Amino acid sequence: MKKAMGLKFVMFVVCAMIAVTGCMSMGQKTVDVSHNIKPGWLTKTPKRSNTVFFVGTRSEARRMEDGEKDARMAAIGEAAEAIQTQIISIYESARTETGTDDESYGTAIREGLIARAKGTVRGAKQEEIYWEKIEERQDGEVKYFYNVNVLMGIPTEELRRSLSLELKKQAEENITAGDKAAQDFLGKLEEAFADATFD
Repeated sequence: MKKAMGLKFVMFVVCAMIAVTGCMSMGQKTVDVSHNIKPGWLTKTPKRSNTVFFVGTRSEARRMEDGEKDARMAAIGEAAEAIQTQIISIYESARTETGTDDESYGTAIREGLIARAKGTVRGAKQEEIYWEKIEERQDGEVKYFYNVNVLMGIPTEELRRSLSLELKKQAEENITAGDKAAQDFLGKLEEAFADATFD
């Protein structure tokens, strides 16, 4: 009787160890990386006087190429949103200072500037990439996916130039010759964009 109980106890311990081992095998681990040392821009976006940087991320991509493409789009989207916010802030400041009527030519100028900036952002260059290949074990299955990060850069001067061109376009299309208030408004915008860093 005691022998039978001892055997049952041993079997119980073995089964428990198998169960624990099985649980331990579930999870994720990094099996490959693009760089041995993670780049600093993953935690802090770099600053440079002549370039605006943005970081995009794509997690759990089945293919690295797809992850890179999605990460690029994420960075461009973030850049467009951030620059649009700055344009609106600069626009509102200039409008308040000059007393521009937002329902006249002001709205057309604002929307034109935003559209022009978004077009410029789409031409951003990829500066760097960092990816990790992850192995995932779950329920006896093994899967692999990639976490991808990209650093995108846009020359500050390119942004300034594109916005300046848009202001000239708006002046030709929406500003009446001799309208001093409108000219003052455009001048305020031109001055503000010339000094903007967009970071």
